Amino acid sequence: MRIKFLIHAERKHLLVKKSDAETSFYYMGQFTVVEARNARKEDNRGCMQPITKVTMKMQHPVREDLLRYLQSNITA
Repeated sequence: MRIKFLIHAERKHLLVKKSDAETSFYYMGQFTVVEARNARKEDNRGCMQPITKVTMKMQHPVREDLLRYLQSNITA
């Protein structure tokens, strides 16, 4: 239900957190949805849960300094 609202919303704004432990959100800009598809992901209890994977295109490039900060200390 929420994903349909996202796909059809007139204006879409992306806000992200660097990690779940952080409380600050960073505004990335407006985007358009390129693709939305059903998928599954394992939760913390090891159960597979349905999710929707969304591919989006930003209207303007994300600031390079902000992108570097958000990508820093990422563990694979």
